Amino acid sequence: GDEPSHPDEGDTIVGRVLDVSRREGIVDIGARPSLTGAKAGKKGGAIKPPTAAELKKRKTAQAAAHELEVGSKVTAEVELVKPEYAVLSLPEHGGAVAYASVHLLNRRFDEDEVEAERFHVGK
Repeated sequence: GDEPSHPDEGDTIVGRVLDVSRREGIVDIGARPSLTGAKAGKKGGAIKPPTAAELKKRKTAQAAAHELEVGSKVTAEVELVKPEYAVLSLPEHGGAVAYASVHLLNRRFDEDEVEAERFHVGK
């Protein structure tokens, strides 16, 4: 596949907020086209916003995400990994953003055991 182009300082990008840390003053943004619905333009070219049909399809899928129940099986893509949790997107549900703890709630891990290594962005 094509290597993704990286933005230069001053470039405008389309993104979705994945996490906000008010204490640290950090906002994490995901800009993968599968997450934003935008089509990547060529290096230096304009970003193509989704068409009306694509937006309608995305909104229908996002509405279906509201009907998910605890225990539903979903396909998720890892967007961001933090020490305590991972932020995921649900491509079959309009790219809805989801959260997953990286720790089992009833088990403490040894300091040598790095649980976050199970998650990799884009997988």
